[in-house]
Parts: sequence; C-alpha cells; structure tokens
Amino acid sequence: RDFTAMPQDERGPPEVCEERSFHGVDYIVTVSIHGGAGVQQDLPSLHVDVEQKEDGERWHGEFSSAYVEEVTQKTGNFKKFDTFVKMLKSSLIQASETVFADLLTYSDLEMLRSRQARKAVPTATKANNKRYLILTYAVEFDRVHYPLPLAHVDQPSAHELRDTILRLRAEIKRLS
Repeated sequence: RDFTAMPQDERGPPEVCEERSFHGVDYIVTVSIHGGAGVQQDLPSLHVDVEQKEDGERWHGEFSSAYVEEVTQKTGNFKKFDTFVKMLKSSLIQASETVFADLLTYSDLEMLRSRQARKAVPTATKANNKRYLILTYAVEFDRVHYPLPLAHVDQPSAHELRDTILRLRAEIKRLS
C-alpha cells in the first residue's frame, strides 16, 4: 500500500488494540487518537499504551501532531500526521508488508546505536524503564525508523485498571 497517496482524513478507526509479541514477550498495544474533531477543532494527538500481558506493567506516550511530523521530518522521510497514524495502525494489525512495529528497551536501543557507531556499549548506564515503539517503513531501497518514546506508568489510573479488568473478563469468557 502506498501511504504517501492517502487522503489526510483517512486515519481508520479512532482506536486500535492488538495483542503483539515482541522479543518473546506478549503485550497489548493500544493506539488511539484524541482531539482533532468537534466544535473547537483542537489539534489531534496520538496516544500509545503498551501493557505487558503477563504482569500488567504499562508504558504510555502522548504525541502531538506537530511532534509526530517533526520526528518524521528528522528521519528525512516526512509523513503527515494522518499518514503516520494509518501506518502505525497498519503495522499493529499487520495489514501491510511495508510497515512493522517493534518494542525496544533503553538497553536494546543503546546496543543498536553502539553497533551502528561500532563502539562498545557503556556498562554504567543508569536503570531506565522506558520503552520505545519503533515504526519501520521499508520499501525497495529505503528503510526508515520512526521512534516513539514511552514512559513507564508507575500508578495506572482507575480507568486503565477498569479496562484491564474488562479485557480479562472477556478473555475468561472466551476461554470458558
């Protein structure tokens, strides 16, 4: 699919929630759009939530449309906000062979950077519980990585906990 020729208002459903496995660990990844509609026409923002399925650990990131477009600009392969969102959602539902997502820890990212720079990884790095959702757009002669930093959520909100309970109840019902 050619994401560059997509109409701007074609972001797909406002929320996508998928179970994905990254590096042998199961996660629930939710991507949602907030704002960008209604009377005030506020600018849309991208919300990414990642929950480790086994222990419920969570990471979250909120990204303004300007931030997303700035990240894509820095890669040298600019994408409009709506196009980026469509690509990210497509990667999660695995609907395209040209986009895919990966989830990296801080140390994973440092190891990749050191390989690219051909330097040793510093051993005295402080503990960092961030995760990075990396959207990769791969076409014939190009491979572009769009990183989205996600902060660890120490205390999930009541709404997040309720959503987890509802999801688990639905899963129990489906299994019984």
